Amino acid sequence: FTEALDRARQRLAWPIPAASWDTAGTAPQRADRLVVRAAGRVLLVPVADIRWIEGCGDYARLHTGGRPLLLRRTLQELVGMLDPGRFARVNRSAIVNLDRVAELEPCARGEFLLHLGDDHVKLTRTYRQELEARLGQSL
Repeated sequence: FTEALDRARQRLAWPIPAASWDTAGTAPQRADRLVVRAAGRVLLVPVADIRWIEGCGDYARLHTGGRPLLLRRTLQELVGMLDPGRFARVNRSAIVNLDRVAELEPCARGEFLLHLGDDHVKLTRTYRQELEARLGQSL
């Protein structure tokens, strides 16, 4: 056990090879569709069809206008996969497709209600500044 522990310590002390670093400086690849398993089938959901995404623990519920689809990914994982120019986190448990936002209705305490067709999602004060930066205007 001691020998194995010493070998592990030595390997952890080794420098990471430069070849494994992302030196190109390219932006990460963004998903253009998500793979969702539903009712024994595998669906390919185009990201452009998603109105908003609701966090449900280790799952995310995709709202596309039809029935919601459950995806086994966290909101944090999806934030890294989706184009930040199109999608924005608007509260602790929701991401919206900015192309689908039709109206922002002011609410109490500096919050807004985002209208996405038949769906309504709250923009909280915590995420308001980030959305203002993406829209290029203050709300």
